[in-house]
Amino acid sequence: MQRLFLFIAILIFSACNQYEESRQARIERAREGTGDIVVGIVGQKGDFLKGVDFAIEEVNSSGGLLGGRKLIKIFYDDERKPKKAQLYANKFAKNPNVIAVIGHMTSSTAIPASITYENHGILYITPGATNPNLTNHNFKYVFRSIPSDKIIGIAISDFLAKQKVKKAVILYKRSLYGKRLADIIYESSDKKGIKIVALKSYFANERNFTPILDTISSLEYDMVIIAGGMPDAGYIIKQARLMGIKAPFIGGDGLDNPFLWKVAGKAAQGTFVTAVYNPHRKSAKLNKFKKVFAIKYKHLPDTWAAQGYDAVNLLVEAIRLRQVTEPLKLANYLRYLRNWEGVTGIYNFKKNGDVEGREVAIKKMDKGTFIFVNNRASSD
Repeated sequence: MQRLFLFIAILIFSACNQYEESRQARIERAREGTGDIVVGIVGQKGDFLKGVDFAIEEVNSSGGLLGGRKLIKIFYDDERKPKKAQLYANKFAKNPNVIAVIGHMTSSTAIPASITYENHGILYITPGATNPNLTNHNFKYVFRSIPSDKIIGIAISDFLAKQKVKKAVILYKRSLYGKRLADIIYESSDKKGIKIVALKSYFANERNFTPILDTISSLEYDMVIIAGGMPDAGYIIKQARLMGIKAPFIGGDGLDNPFLWKVAGKAAQGTFVTAVYNPHRKSAKLNKFKKVFAIKYKHLPDTWAAQGYDAVNLLVEAIRLRQVTEPLKLANYLRYLRNWEGVTGIYNFKKNGDVEGREVAIKKMDKGTFIFVNNRASSD
């Protein structure tokens, strides 16, 4: 038994020593102050990556950082799969040139990866992972630039109350994101006197939702809440309408995607979703971003383009103001950032790395286009 404890102690000491060596190598490389500034980007190709690339191109075309150093990205697509996400997190950890990582757009990929970045002293910003557990560990290097599920869930229940909803159904994906958001909506709705008459879960890879929809078809309710994402939410809505379910649907940021109309078609008409990006917000900075982005890519930026753009510029802001690339010094700057304007709104960070002050709005699908309804919640 003593040998076993000794072996475990040696393993723990070895791991801690390895982390310290990795952090120190990164600090020493940053202090050299030469060469390209390397940032890891993890996500899917599409508007998120366009937003990231757009921000990096702006920085480099205007002279770079710290006397002309270029900002360079290393991009990986984790396909929203935890194993791939961890593989790429480990690759970044082994590269002492990487000072920061932006991405991992789901909670199931972001939370495990954040532990690796924390251990190896890499600044980490996720523009997409909303599970509150991400920032519950007193980490020094981890930040979330999107309102958490707690804020989004409360915004949904507030909207239900304003719509005078008395009874609702929750359908949630069996994932960290889906379960946590469903729990928050359930608790918040209950406090507002809204009865959840059914709480049902489904697997992410399902495409036939007839069985789960059949269990709620005979119940009485005013709204169906989906705590999931695309494309599953689109299939649920389409199949529900074919089964004669007429109640309106509402979902979190996972449904904030024009792909919803492509999957569900006319069945998605009237569906409500939460939004962390309002392209109609009055802001000169936002107007310029939309105009130049549209010229370059031939279409307006969506939520994830804006989130990616802002995440890069948060890092750039810290580098310019602190005049260093050491991850911990940049993290300390961001932790006390106040009233910084991005294209998605005003940013302030709490000590735990959560963003606060960002608005959560409600949008409604109308003939393939989302329109905003007059409802706001703040991530304070």
